[in-house]
Amino acid sequence: NISYDSHNITRSVIPTSTLTLKMIKSDVSSGSQKIYNIQAIAIWKNAPFFKNKDQFALAWGGNFAVTSYSSSAYWKAGDQGFLVTCPLSTITPNAGIAYEYQCGNDNNNFSFNPWYVQVNATISHAAGSGNNPVNVVAEYAHKTLALGSINVSVSPGSVNFSANGACTYDTASPVSTVVYY
Repeated sequence: NISYDSHNITRSVIPTSTLTLKMIKSDVSSGSQKIYNIQAIAIWKNAPFFKNKDQFALAWGGNFAVTSYSSSAYWKAGDQGFLVTCPLSTITPNAGIAYEYQCGNDNNNFSFNPWYVQVNATISHAAGSGNNPVNVVAEYAHKTLALGSINVSVSPGSVNFSANGACTYDTASPVSTVVYY
């Protein structure tokens, strides 16, 4: 018999026609340090039906240290964009970060739609041979049922989502890139 907790199963992958993830990396290395600026971007092309608290995470391997991190989110009502402040969900200093997003506004006003979410991190490592590849991945989880919440954990090069309570969630197709030290 197979047993499982149905609350921790991802219901589906969000189609890229609804939510697209992108990643941009910039090599800003100097001297004996390999330094990369990483931007993970989630673009909502169509507003989701459910508007709850989502999670967006960025994880990397190779024991890169995070030297700075931030996030910004823009929601829109009609043609107006509004900057939204989002709290840091978790940080694992040499592995990744995650932010929580209120998908919609605090009153769950259905005319207020998510539009654009970005997680930024600057990561650094002592320069090696330059031939040491390290995977960087971004993943997004969208809550589809209001009871409970999405938990997120990051470990080197991977993101794991789970749910507590009666929460269910969908995920976007992850994006990744490779950095070297």
